[in-house]
Amino acid sequence: CHSVTEGKTVSSSFPGIKSKYRTHMVSWKIKEDKVHVFQSCGLPLNLEKRESNPFKCDFTIAKQMGSDTKTLYWRWVSSDEAKSVRRFISLSEVTPDERWAKYASKREGPVDFPPSERALALLLEKCNIKVAAFGVDGCRTISQLWAELGRQDSYLRINSGRLYRVEEKIVLQLRWRHGSGRQVLVQVRHERPDGEVSERQKLVIKRKFREETWEAAVHRCLVEDLSLPKHFAKAMLLEKSGDPSVYTGYREYLDPVSSCYPGLQTLAWSHLVAYTLREDVMHSQHGRALLGLDAEASRPALKRVLSKAFAGG
Repeated sequence: CHSVTEGKTVSSSFPGIKSKYRTHMVSWKIKEDKVHVFQSCGLPLNLEKRESNPFKCDFTIAKQMGSDTKTLYWRWVSSDEAKSVRRFISLSEVTPDERWAKYASKREGPVDFPPSERALALLLEKCNIKVAAFGVDGCRTISQLWAELGRQDSYLRINSGRLYRVEEKIVLQLRWRHGSGRQVLVQVRHERPDGEVSERQKLVIKRKFREETWEAAVHRCLVEDLSLPKHFAKAMLLEKSGDPSVYTGYREYLDPVSSCYPGLQTLAWSHLVAYTLREDVMHSQHGRALLGLDAEASRPALKRVLSKAFAGG
């Protein structure tokens, strides 16, 4: 009267954690002289009454679920029919990638990094995005998307049941008060290794990683894009860490048709941040180089600084 079915698999509720599942199947027989005890459960059977009952059930049970009521409809069936509905899915027949995709597709908000390219492809298919179109006619491949997610250059997010690719960036307004005026750092020229040149002026812009705060992204930008030492990048700013006044807001727009990944729309988030340089920054070597006041700024390590200039604002 008792049997056990066991299986080992990765938990669908807690991805990455291996779990052991055990199902107990219990079979009981009701004694003929005790059938009357189950009268409220539709015994003995009354087939004529069943025909008039809703959904041809033998009895119903109302369960209170907080302020709501759930109604369950039950019917007694033959042993052969019971075997057809007694289905046990072998957990070993479902791969970890399939379980991850099923779990991820049902959750709102940011999606965890896919454990494999196949898991990513399964998630896209579940979200009605045709994977076959990837890698065709100049579009990027599943491998490229998976690598991009691994670098945290972008991440996936489900909003109202729809899957989006999200890109976040920091737009930095770096200000310097000079006399009665105020200067703002802008990029005036960009020379690529292949010789391509762009002279479109723009503020300092940096990609924000998924698990990175906007403040950390700003400091990484100062170090990587302006070639400043880490300790100086923080010390040169007038505003202190955690100052809410420097975050001026964010802008979101939707790219209706992504040319990179067909069918996968991109949400672009821009975090607008404004910092002010301390007045004494010009008395330090790095500060003078940043402001273009030091001839030593022509050093190769500070070459990228020369492609930016402070403009009045």
